Amino acid sequence: MGSDEICNLDDLYEQYSGPIFDYLMRFSGDYFLADELTGETFYPAILSLDSFRGEASVSTWLFRIARNLYFKKVKAKAANFTRCASGARYGLCYKRTRS
Repeated sequence: MGSDEICNLDDLYEQYSGPIFDYLMRFSGDYFLADELTGETFYPAILSLDSFRGEASVSTWLFRIARNLYFKKVKAKAANFTRCASGARYGLCYKRTRS
């Protein structure tokens, strides 16, 4: 898909939203998170269409945006928890921190 072909945003969403949703489902296992992040993937893509250089395919570019959003969400969620030092088997006990 060349830069001329990414001008129609409806077609772009139609073509890639399903595969991106499936990709995010494999990462998260969470239907609602995958659905949310699928929609969020296209916002930064739309904002940066003018700067898309075409060095990678459009699909590679969109999947990378989706991947980065997923890991950003996971990192933000993990920041709300702290590790328990005592009494945790293998140190895997987490407590929710107060915000």
